[in-house]
Amino acid sequence: MMWHDLMLARRQFLEINLSSDCRRLVQFVNDAAGMHQALGFSCAEDMIREGYGLRPEEIKLTVEWLKLKQPQEPISLDAAIQLAKHGWPSTARKKLTKRPRRASRVNSGKAAVGAMTYSLSGQG
Repeated sequence: MMWHDLMLARRQFLEINLSSDCRRLVQFVNDAAGMHQALGFSCAEDMIREGYGLRPEEIKLTVEWLKLKQPQEPISLDAAIQLAKHGWPSTARKKLTKRPRRASRVNSGKAAVGAMTYSLSGQG
């Protein structure tokens, strides 16, 4: 009964967290290989599908990508699926972090100061 409770707790955890952070997916999928028989599933894929409520064919590539890249910051399942399918270009990484770029603010400020200097000097 303890394995069944663990599986249900993990299913609930995945339902809550996959939309914001899927990094634990690797551990849970790996553990399914050792737990599925004790829980009455014929294979790990059945446990992932029926026990965790996930589609093994959808997450297989994503799990491999997570193993390879080992992201240090939270990443949603949807984002990880896309990156697993299409790679990890630097522009995608920047879009996922959604941090404001201070350099662009500084550069636009310098451009504005340069334009004002040019206009004040009587040449504009």
